[in-house]
This record gives sequence, structure tokens and C-alpha cells, in this order.
Amino acid sequence: MAAAVFDVISAADGGRHEWGRDLYRAATFVLMVATSVKFLAILSGLVDRAAATTKGTAVRARANRHGVIMAAVVLGSVVDLTLRRQTYADAVHTPAAPLVVTLLTLAVAVVGGWLGGRLTYRDGVNVAAVSAGGAPTSRTTPSPPLPPSRTRALPPMLAVRARPSRLLAPGD
Repeated sequence: MAAAVFDVISAADGGRHEWGRDLYRAATFVLMVATSVKFLAILSGLVDRAAATTKGTAVRARANRHGVIMAAVVLGSVVDLTLRRQTYADAVHTPAAPLVVTLLTLAVAVVGGWLGGRLTYRDGVNVAAVSAGGAPTSRTTPSPPLPPSRTRALPPMLAVRARPSRLLAPGD
């Protein structure tokens, strides 16, 4: 996201100011770090997929789609970095080709992120269950969704089974 913002501002500047080149370079460095982290995320995702989903289920199919989409994001980032390395030395602002690739990669990442959020918040993949005593327990299968009456007014990330908190009394 930061790389896309930097690139859009740099491209809009059109090379009129020195900071346009600085933003282009900053976006390139952000992409370098983010792409490195994405490779680690792929490894983590493969481990999670194997441990937290069952072969032949709809959840596994969604996890597979999420993995393919996020692999496309990594590929887009690698293509973006390759284009940047070819134009890096003399670019005074973000050139059109890297800008287009950055924005397309961001759009694909949003779709993949939405699907990953669905796996976590709707399907409960790799979400720790809470025992009756409030202690987390290990689980590898998704829990059933909360009844619609409990989740309708809450965003998905807040629709969890929460213990009531006590108010602190003066002096606590």
C-alpha cells in the first residue's frame, strides 16, 4: 500500500521536484522489503493450510484460492522490482509501467487479503478456541459461525465470544 501511494504521488509530480524521485526510490525499497516478507508468508501459509484445513472441503478450496492469489501478488512484486531495476538509475519519477504493475498488484492483494480475512474470521481457520474457563486451547478445525443475531451489528473482527470485563473500582 505504501509503495502504491508513493508511486502515485511521484508519478503525479512528473519529475518537477526532487522529492518525486525520492518517493519512487522509497517505493522501490518498500517493495524490496515487502517481497522478502511475502516469501516468508507463503511458507507460513503452506504450513497453516496443511495443518488447519481438511482435504476436499470448501475451506481447503478457499485456502487454495487464497494461496494462488497471494502467489500472484508475489509474482507481480517481482515483475515490478524487475521493471524498476531497469529504469532506476535515471528515473526522476515513477514511470508508467512500474506504476501500472504496482496498482494491479495492489488490487490483487486486496482480493487475496479479503479471502484470507474470510478464512480467519468467517471460517475460523487457525483461530484458537476458548475453553469454558477462558483459557485458549489448540484447534485445527474451523468453528461454526456465531448465530446471525449476534454478528449482524458487529464487524467480523469484533464478532468473537468475549468475556465481560469488570470495571475497575477506585483504588484498583
